[in-house]
Amino acid sequence: LTQQLAAVGTYSDATTQDLTETVTWSSNELAAATVSNADGSRGLATGVGEGEATIAAALDGISGTALLEVSAAALVSLEVTPAAPSIARGRTQQMVATSTFTDASTRDLTGTVTWSSTAAAVASVSNAEGSRGLVTSLTVGETTLEATLGGLTVSAALTVTPAVLVSIAVTPTNPTIGIGTTQQLAAIGTYSDATTLDLTMTATWSSSVVATATVSNAAGTRGLVTSVAAGVTRVTATSGAIVGTTDLTVDACHVTINEVAVAGPAGANDELVELYNGCAFSIDLKGWRLAYRAAAGGSDIAMASFAASTVMAPASFRLLAPGAYVGPGPVDVSFAATLGGGGGGVGLRDGIGAVGTLRDSVGWGTATNLFVEGTAVAAPSSTQSVSRFPADGTDTNRNSVDFHGVARTPRAPNL
Repeated sequence: LTQQLAAVGTYSDATTQDLTETVTWSSNELAAATVSNADGSRGLATGVGEGEATIAAALDGISGTALLEVSAAALVSLEVTPAAPSIARGRTQQMVATSTFTDASTRDLTGTVTWSSTAAAVASVSNAEGSRGLVTSLTVGETTLEATLGGLTVSAALTVTPAVLVSIAVTPTNPTIGIGTTQQLAAIGTYSDATTLDLTMTATWSSSVVATATVSNAAGTRGLVTSVAAGVTRVTATSGAIVGTTDLTVDACHVTINEVAVAGPAGANDELVELYNGCAFSIDLKGWRLAYRAAAGGSDIAMASFAASTVMAPASFRLLAPGAYVGPGPVDVSFAATLGGGGGGVGLRDGIGAVGTLRDSVGWGTATNLFVEGTAVAAPSSTQSVSRFPADGTDTNRNSVDFHGVARTPRAPNL
């Protein structure tokens, strides 16, 4: 602060005169106060630091003095910022209390003032060391935040808005599926108040490599991934500006036809077809079908279809057989006895309709149809099956190499 001093001279005839603009001013303690000799501000003392200074006014050998005491700067005002914050439910807001003193200096008093909220159910404000002034929103509404120091209180109006989406988790995380299969993904949103919501049917889905897999945005099937070819794609679920991703791998590994018997101990109709999942991941056969072709057949004869979800775990078997089948069970899917003993072929297609992508097949005996891979394996005897070897699931796409005739082992590792 400043203080204007005046110098009044008294003369020998008892008259007085204002000499403020004429005298020379000085301070004996410049660390406490200075005094101006500049035109227009002569005699203006400015406090510098706490203490005392003797201010002198001198003219023609005559001087007068005054003792000036400079006290500590006093608090003039207090301000809280931000002045009118708005935050989403569950989020926090750091408030700041700034003081202004008589010397025009400012000081951060956030950790000194006492904080309060007029509607503590809407938002609370901390007075704990290290977090003073930190507001935590609790429910939608409005409250007044107050900062008090001595007898001085200032406030700010706070609005708590509904919780906002902060992240999306796409699950399952980094799945692997086979070619021609599907995978339903889920998008779970987490909000600022820590609540979660299933956004699968409202998010916008995309695949970074549609040649590897596509993902549906159609009503009722949103988030359903359909594999196309081996590779990796990043599947993204977006809601507003928030994005969640998962990396999906399409593996060329597939369910194989592992064993075929065209007859058995119970006669010519004691047939079986065994499927095997030799992959390191589960495969859903939904939408797949098993078909038969006669030795020189030019069209599929339907044997069985998988209209519902049929998940095969790694290293698991699935047994298909007619009613005349005799052997270890259970039989998972029944079909009408139709396999030709001298030659024929079965194919596993991805697609329930008249056509579909051929995922695996085997032809035996005299077969020359589409289902023969390479060269047909020799037809099995009535007590044998054609079984993959040297291990279940072995597939080099050469029937005569991948299969041999051996005793039947339904629902068990091949011999």
